[in-house]
Amino acid sequence: MKSINLFLYDLETTTIDNVLDSSSLSVSNSNKSLNRSSSNPDLSPSSISNKSMSSSISTFNDTINDDDNATFVVKVFRSDQSYKYFPVLKDTTAKQLVMLAITEFGILDQSRYYSLCEVSVENDVIKQKRLPDHIDNLPERLPINARYYLRNNHAIETLVPDHLINEFIREARIHFLQLDPLEVCAQLTLKDFAIFKSIQPTEYIDYIFKLKSSYGTPHLDKFLLLPNQEMYWTITEIIRETNLMQRSKTIKHFIKIAKSCKDMKNFNSMFSIVSGLDHKAVQRLQASWEHVPEKYKKIFEELKSLLDLSRNMSVYRNLLKNELIVPPIIPMFPVCMKDLTFIHLGNPTRDDGLINCEKLRMMAKEIRYIMNMSSSSYDISNMFDSPTSHPQVFAGFGHQSTTDSVGTMRRNHTGVRSSVMANAKRIYDEALMIKRVKTYLNTAEIIEDENRLLALTNQCEPATTLKRRPSPSTSSLSSNSSSDRRGTIQLTKFGTQSPDDVNKLLRLSNSSYQIKSRAPLKPNPSSNSSALRTALPFVVDSITTTGLTSVNESIQHRRPHVAKIRDANKLTSESSSLNFKHASSTLLVRLHTQSNQNNNNLPKQTDSRNDIAGDRNVQLTKNTFSDEYSSIKTRNQSISSKNK
Repeated sequence: MKSINLFLYDLETTTIDNVLDSSSLSVSNSNKSLNRSSSNPDLSPSSISNKSMSSSISTFNDTINDDDNATFVVKVFRSDQSYKYFPVLKDTTAKQLVMLAITEFGILDQSRYYSLCEVSVENDVIKQKRLPDHIDNLPERLPINARYYLRNNHAIETLVPDHLINEFIREARIHFLQLDPLEVCAQLTLKDFAIFKSIQPTEYIDYIFKLKSSYGTPHLDKFLLLPNQEMYWTITEIIRETNLMQRSKTIKHFIKIAKSCKDMKNFNSMFSIVSGLDHKAVQRLQASWEHVPEKYKKIFEELKSLLDLSRNMSVYRNLLKNELIVPPIIPMFPVCMKDLTFIHLGNPTRDDGLINCEKLRMMAKEIRYIMNMSSSSYDISNMFDSPTSHPQVFAGFGHQSTTDSVGTMRRNHTGVRSSVMANAKRIYDEALMIKRVKTYLNTAEIIEDENRLLALTNQCEPATTLKRRPSPSTSSLSSNSSSDRRGTIQLTKFGTQSPDDVNKLLRLSNSSYQIKSRAPLKPNPSSNSSALRTALPFVVDSITTTGLTSVNESIQHRRPHVAKIRDANKLTSESSSLNFKHASSTLLVRLHTQSNQNNNNLPKQTDSRNDIAGDRNVQLTKNTFSDEYSSIKTRNQSISSKNK
């Protein structure tokens, strides 16, 4: 047995050496046959040798890491709902698994009395299916809503009781927040990269030049739809969540996925998810964004900075030029197609009847650059440890990463039975998560109707209907507009609490309004009343306090703001400490009568004499009022002292 193993090892080593020797020989021959020339400035022997060597190494790695030798874990139940984890290979048959399960469960009966059954629940109905003994690929064959059971063929027993139906249904239900963001990013990257790698170079030529070839552009058309699909997938998943906190967690989940896509060099999916998060249907959800942690908001801003359109997206292009960014890469595909379109539209295909070879050379160089990004495949064992997560990648072009890198998740299964058994549950959970993510991505609902998206986002957070408070204008502060709002004076608007303070403020404002400069008035039959009110502001205040209808009606058409002060003073009249009603009324009637009589007896003279007479009349009125006011004040003091 040892000799056979040594022979196989020597044969395998010899085969690998022959493959490497043949590849190096072909590289040397190609270097001899291909020389650098002016007609092919973008091709060099070193680049060809590096690509050929990398392809040979990747082929060698694929030969070693064969999927047939990978170790899987299967979970097998019994009728009493006990279970165990069993490590199997891809070609392990159902009969071999039954024999292994009998040994692990400690069953003494022979294996021919037992079989492997697949139990599932569909439409609240339990379905059992016995698997043939020769069937293999057991881990991949089992759906997420089913289990493997070890069944005794000679016993009538119910494998799944009715009360476990809800548990089956719950396990089959997939919620987005239950999925690991790293696993979602990994499966999304592998799915997109499979399409990107299958694009042929001729598809770019046929698409740009709009040629109708026999092959066509099947893979290119399919890959061109991915950015929009992934963007609308992001929007749909967020706005379909009705709960506010769950919606905030969904936004946070997508930010994690976008960050992981950047670390895995899947810039196309990163661009799509960030575009979905920056869509107006998502950005208007302010209450949801308020519950997103600041750490993830900063990550989102950093990802948006990579999509900066200034200087022809220099941040993104400098990132691709970094020496740590090596294939496999999924580029931002709209940018690639834009570069090809600009080369095609910016340069004529024919010039003076001759073919523009320089344009075709530029086109070939760009297509070769895109194809080189898919020259090597993703390795599932280390694809989570990407150089883009290191901050030194962003050095040199003004972008510094302030967030921590995403934790790595490796899947190196050595195949040693002891290590597999120790980590059997972890391996099974990872495989189950992969299966759930694949099922989710294949069945995810995507809404691409903008009107429907806006309707859903309005249901999540309805638009506020609060009107903006109008700013104060001249008309609103004027006396004319204020007179229309009688009875609606807000006492607390001026910052006071007592009616007396309001009354004092109104008097001060009235006084400040009266001291404005006025043009000299010419004497006329009605000038004395105006002069009286101008020279004696306190009299006007007294008039408004008394509430005499005869005097108010004579001046209301001249001073409309008095009505506002009168209404305010009516509210505070009960708390007023001074009352000049009777005395001031008699005084003001007498003053008004005397001033009218004096005005009627004035002789008609020249304009200059009229001005002098008017000034004397005003001075006389002032003196008369001061004497009368002092006497009234003394009388009121004596009355108040008697009342006390």
